Amino acid sequence: MVSVDANRILKDPTKTARHLFVLRTYLSDRRTFANYKRIMAEYRDIAQTWSNDRRIIAGVRSYHLLNKQLFNRKAKINRLREVQKKYILFITGATPDVSGKKYLGYDFFSMRNELSNRILQALENEPDELHENLAIIPITPVFQPAHFRINPETGSLEAYHVFEKEVAEISRYLEFNDRVGFGSVTKSVRDIRDGVLKPGFAQHGLSLYDSADAKEYLEDEDPRRKHKLEELLGSMTDDEFTLLIERSCMLNRHLMAMFYGQLINMLQFPKKHDRTGKKQIDVAASSTSPYFTIMKMAIEHYTPNAELTHFSKTFMSDIERPFEREAHPTAIKRIINRINARIVEREKKPDISHLL
Repeated sequence: MVSVDANRILKDPTKTARHLFVLRTYLSDRRTFANYKRIMAEYRDIAQTWSNDRRIIAGVRSYHLLNKQLFNRKAKINRLREVQKKYILFITGATPDVSGKKYLGYDFFSMRNELSNRILQALENEPDELHENLAIIPITPVFQPAHFRINPETGSLEAYHVFEKEVAEISRYLEFNDRVGFGSVTKSVRDIRDGVLKPGFAQHGLSLYDSADAKEYLEDEDPRRKHKLEELLGSMTDDEFTLLIERSCMLNRHLMAMFYGQLINMLQFPKKHDRTGKKQIDVAASSTSPYFTIMKMAIEHYTPNAELTHFSKTFMSDIERPFEREAHPTAIKRIINRINARIVEREKKPDISHLL
């Protein structure tokens, strides 16, 4: 299987500048920074400064270019309108690797993403109306909303990036300029069964958002990271380095919360039938995961007109957390049941504007 270009993988939590640069197109409103805790201000300012350093952001410039194109006015009007016509389910941004040995942020269309593989295979047995009315958005720094269709050539159910045309255009531009293009943004049940080899589209590490995973990552893969940071920031004790990691992960979670909060504000969702009329947000992620925390923060700080559903809060409450996590068979069954229930609900009430 072909992996994502190594320079594009977002893993190191202390390289907040790279993470900020990828998301910066989404975070153009300076007022959104008002909700940062004071304790994070120093790290935010450092990240903003370094995000202008070409040496630091070189590997992820293509993601920045992509995000800038996806959220221009024309794309927002045409493509996001297509997304909001469907039932939207947010899912965790990390997945077990098909090898069963890793837990990483593979893109939804990656052949190594075991969670999306199992969701796609489970959806194959569902009626076409369900495929046509579903949008899945993984909680990742590279925006990748997935829609579903039957491939006319193979007859196989296929997931595809809503902005696949824009992705293809930018990929051709990158290749024309002797840079590595993007990988595949489609995946079908047939591809999974045949073990088709496809280049990856995007990848990040859980270490960006989870401090425990971050410490383990730095110890195993970059034990000299502390020394490198001391050259930039000055001498620090082990406790100060640990605090830097924790605050870097906190900053990364806030950056993601700002984006997904803005996205929720831009899109339409079912609303609660009471005087609050709050948007009902479904998130398929363990309540102990950083991805659930990101969505919780997005709603608490940036979308007061929304709330997480009971489904979101209890999704994995009684499932033991084996390595499979959200890809556990019971979790997959709950995802499919929720999709069915929500889409049937929409079909029964086509004349209610807030469910469109």
